[in-house]
Amino acid sequence: MDGAEIETIEGLGTQNDLHPVQAAFVDNAALQCGFCIPGMIMQSRSLLQDNPDPTEAEIRKGLSENLCRCTGYEKIIDAVQDAAERMSSDQTVATDGGDPTHGTTACSNRKCSRGENDE
Repeated sequence: MDGAEIETIEGLGTQNDLHPVQAAFVDNAALQCGFCIPGMIMQSRSLLQDNPDPTEAEIRKGLSENLCRCTGYEKIIDAVQDAAERMSSDQTVATDGGDPTHGTTACSNRKCSRGENDE
């Protein structure tokens, strides 16, 4: 594939300037062992570029070829939904990569980012 560009997780963002998808994964505690996370984040970014407001079913289908042996995917789905909101609203990200509206605890769902109680 002469002339093709390859982007990896290392080129997506930095510790001081995370991509919204990376920040959403951190803020929604969608990280476990770390083995699948680079692929999940890159596939999520691609999905959101093609479909900026996916349904839960579209997210599940879009990530279906990426396997995670650690989770039930709920936090990953929450992170992708959160990233979609961030990318559509240009929400700012704290310098440590986390969302400053989340405080010190991680959320397990989207409601938490709006100041409501975590389920």
